[in-house]
Amino acid sequence: MDFMVFLVTIVAFNGMALGNGTVMLSLVRKTFVEENQLLTADQLVYAFAISQVAPGQANLYVASIGYLAYGPLAGLLAILAINVPGALMIPVMCWYKRVRDLGVVRRFIAGLTSASVGLIFASMAEVARQALTQPACWVVFLSTLAFTQILRWNALVSLLVASGCGMLMMAFI
Repeated sequence: MDFMVFLVTIVAFNGMALGNGTVMLSLVRKTFVEENQLLTADQLVYAFAISQVAPGQANLYVASIGYLAYGPLAGLLAILAINVPGALMIPVMCWYKRVRDLGVVRRFIAGLTSASVGLIFASMAEVARQALTQPACWVVFLSTLAFTQILRWNALVSLLVASGCGMLMMAFI
């Protein structure tokens, strides 16, 4: 895949997903992993995981993809490609304030929300299918889920404790 096609694709995906990195994940996986073999599924999961624990936007994993596929300059240009459309949204938001109470606009937003939830679910199911391949991975996943949802722990603390449990499990099994 040509570098310019990569950047245009990223801008298009970012616009369609309204900057939501998780929504973009299924589109990125299908295009860059399955269709063009620009990177492997493991590289995509790695890039996504790094972006989720690092501060900043949820769609910054696109910079990692650019870096992995084309080098450091591509990573920087990918960051620009995902940030410029957001800056262009400021004038659109001024217009939206005037029309947000119209029925057609409310229905459109409801449809976008439904589509986003579906894409997020599909993306997370694919990531889980690829990442949860060993018992220790399941221990970390289920422990984190239990700590955050049942015990109401902070997500980062839950992930650290669960990851420690997973590492201990890997060391002794």
